[in-house]
Amino acid sequence: MNTDLALWEFGDGGAMVRSHVSQPASARLRVARPSVADVLAKWGPWVCCMALLGVCEDGIPLAARFFDSRRNGHYVFFADDAAAQTALVEPVLYSVVVQGRKYNHWMREGDGYGPERWSFAIFSSNAVAWNGRVREAPHCGGVYAPASDAGRGVALSLRGVVERRLALAAQGDAHQVPEPMMLVVLHDIGSFWASLPADVQGAWLAVAQHGRRAGVFLLTTVRYGDVGLLPKAFLRHHRMRLFGRSLGRLPDAAIFRDVMRAGADLASLPDGMALVKTEGTWMRYMTPSL
Repeated sequence: MNTDLALWEFGDGGAMVRSHVSQPASARLRVARPSVADVLAKWGPWVCCMALLGVCEDGIPLAARFFDSRRNGHYVFFADDAAAQTALVEPVLYSVVVQGRKYNHWMREGDGYGPERWSFAIFSSNAVAWNGRVREAPHCGGVYAPASDAGRGVALSLRGVVERRLALAAQGDAHQVPEPMMLVVLHDIGSFWASLPADVQGAWLAVAQHGRRAGVFLLTTVRYGDVGLLPKAFLRHHRMRLFGRSLGRLPDAAIFRDVMRAGADLASLPDGMALVKTEGTWMRYMTPSL
C-alpha cells in the first residue's frame, strides 16, 4: 500500500454521462457483469478523464465526468451493508488505475491518467477488505481508519488543500479543475461519523461544501438506515445519488423522496446492480468486476 502522504499535497452535484437511450424502470433485468478492463478496452480511451460507474441495461457505460468543472461533484452510494457499498465504489477507483496503466498504449503520449493527475484515499474500518488492485495501486494515497490520528491528520490537511486551491482559483481561471484530482472515499460513514472529533467533522463538512471547486471529490457510502446519523448539510452537497439494493423500507428522509416517488423496487435489484437518476430518467446499471 502506498502511504506516501506527499501525494495528497501535504500537502454541487455531479454529472454522469451515457447515451440517451434508456430502459424503463419496469424493464426486465438482463445485464451481464463485465470487467472494468473489458469496458474500457471497448469504449476507451476517455480523453475527458471520466471514471467508470457501471454499464446500463442497453450496454452503454455510465461514467463520472470529474474534469468538467460545471458538472462534476460528490457522489453518495446507498446500500444495505458495507460489502454492497464496497462493490459499488471499488470499480470507480479501479477504472482510474486501469486508465493510468493503459494511457500510453491508447494515446501514445505521457501518463496523463497517472498519480500526478488522479489520486485517491480511502477512509474505512480496518475490517473492510479492499481489493489489492485498488489498495496497492500507485494512485492510492492510503487506507485510513477515520477516527485514528492518521485519519484526523489527512482530513484536516484536505480541508487545507481545498482552502489553498480556492484561494489560488480566485486569482486565476475559476473553471480550471486543479490537479491532481483527489477522490476521497468515506466508506460506511454512518458507522464512524459520531466517533469523529468536532474538528474532523467540520473538515468533512467543508470538503463537502467546497471540495468540488477545488478538485476534491467525495465518494461517500451509506447504509440506508444510517442516513439519520449524518448532518443534512453534509448529504445535501452530494447531488449524485446512487441506490443499491434495499430489502427493508426506506427511512422517511428527504434524500429518498425522489426515488420513493418513482416507485422504485430496490429490493429486486440483483447483487452489483444500482439505480440512478440522470438527465431526468431513472435507470439501472451494473457495476463491473475488477
